[in-house]
Amino acid sequence: MSETNWVVKASGIILLFAVAAILTPAQTPQVVAPAGPLFTTLHTFDRADGSSPRATLVQATDGNLYGTAALGGSTSCSFGCGKVFKITPGGIAFTLHTFSGVSTSGLIQGNNGDLYGTTYSGGTGDCYKGCGAVFQVRAINHLTRPAH
Repeated sequence: MSETNWVVKASGIILLFAVAAILTPAQTPQVVAPAGPLFTTLHTFDRADGSSPRATLVQATDGNLYGTAALGGSTSCSFGCGKVFKITPGGIAFTLHTFSGVSTSGLIQGNNGDLYGTTYSGGTGDCYKGCGAVFQVRAINHLTRPAH
């Protein structure tokens, strides 16, 4: 094959790709905006149903959101002692438990479906207002302590 034939064939292939690129319509990604607002407030706290939710929410297997509020609820503390709450995806809030003398951290869901969390005060021990506790919120919304 002569050098000229090789250059002609290579030029023909490049020209073929160029024509194909020009004739092929451009594929631009289409961004579909979700219907409705991008940000929605599901619930605002009013101290009676809790305040100062500092921990991350957990979405349980039932589809609801669960969390804790460090304040609100019981009046045995200056600003309330905290609550465990449930919020439906539609924004309806329920108090599952009101603490008396303790504040809480976040929750996790165990393999049995129950929710577990900790408190930094309350419980027993030789600490001011107790040394803390691990608690369990059963699927039927009763607060219990796991067996020691």
